[in-house]
Amino acid sequence: MESLERRFLFAVDMGFQPAAEASAAEQLVIELINRARANPAAEAARYGIDLNKDLTSPISPAPKQPLAINSSLNRASELHSRDMLANDYFDHIGKNGSTPSKRATDAGYSNGAGENIAVRSVATVNPQSDAEVAHEQLFRSAGHRSNLLTDFYREIGVGIEYGDYAFQSSGDLPAMMTTEKFGASNKHFITGVVFSDGVINDDFYSVAEGIGKVSIVATDTTGNKFSTETGAAGGYALHAPNGNYSLVAIIPGRQSAVNLGTVTIQNANTKVDIATDKLPSDLLPPPVENPTSDPIVDPVPQPVADSKDVNGDGHITALDALRVINAISRGSRTELPQYDVNGDGNTTPLDALLIINHISRTKKNSIAAGEAANHFGPSHHAQDFGNSTSVSNADDRKRDAALLGLLI
Repeated sequence: MESLERRFLFAVDMGFQPAAEASAAEQLVIELINRARANPAAEAARYGIDLNKDLTSPISPAPKQPLAINSSLNRASELHSRDMLANDYFDHIGKNGSTPSKRATDAGYSNGAGENIAVRSVATVNPQSDAEVAHEQLFRSAGHRSNLLTDFYREIGVGIEYGDYAFQSSGDLPAMMTTEKFGASNKHFITGVVFSDGVINDDFYSVAEGIGKVSIVATDTTGNKFSTETGAAGGYALHAPNGNYSLVAIIPGRQSAVNLGTVTIQNANTKVDIATDKLPSDLLPPPVENPTSDPIVDPVPQPVADSKDVNGDGHITALDALRVINAISRGSRTELPQYDVNGDGNTTPLDALLIINHISRTKKNSIAAGEAANHFGPSHHAQDFGNSTSVSNADDRKRDAALLGLLI
């Protein structure tokens, strides 16, 4: 009888995967797209259209796999949105001649990429409603709807930027530029978002609800561990091979890890969201004050500048909110501390929302009703993989523009 050597199986830590960062508005667009992919027919009904309106190649109403955020695609999307605003153009071909795939690979992505772009004017910056309108604008347009519901996509990046843009019909106006990039890698992911549901209690992610620095750990049946953490806006993407995993989340402020059950990956992404308001109470106790500490003497109140006037010009306007949003997008360590409007020690989209809400309450008459109407610019979509490029033609653009109330 042959003697076989004794073998052992060891659990291995497969390494930590860094968080993929996005702004809260960008994360919201990702969630809205994944909502549409989970039930395409329901999304079409939500906007009062047929799923295959104006399409010659029909979209199946079957669920599509959720898209996982990718840092390279997100970076490429943000850079293209900024470039179009800075140089007053609107196209899938960049000013330097770059294609969607070239911009994706330049940012570090390993494959080609499809792309949607859209621009619209905004009277004031409101990340929540701006993201919702951008998604609706693109979903209602046939070519863009088909692009974002493409079956084989697995990864996504979204770039939302604000700035002045020269509209052909209206001239220079404050605008929001959106770029969506879609990747078709051979990887698969556990993806999702961790949120509080405390801003809009609707069982769905909203701006300022995301929870960052949440550790997500997946352990396979042999004990191998795959881990990542959520970005500041709450989103995460954890790459893992096919198999069954026990999934846990370690949420700051909670005493114990949250058991999320067993997750199976089989040649496709799977989505696991965590709404912390649905979890049982497990908060850490507050720190005990030192009874021997020196008494605290309240200082004499001193007049201070309003924290909402972030640019210090003596007025609270949309420019202040825009400055906060742009500082968050840039991740500037020097700017962020001075833009902490609510004084919680962090600069987040909530600080911009506080400014916007203040403007809405105190300056209701500053913008006439006719001036507050949105001006929609044109929208383009492209699927660009290697040398195969399909960009909407002139007839597509006229049709898409007509859907948005414009003629090109």
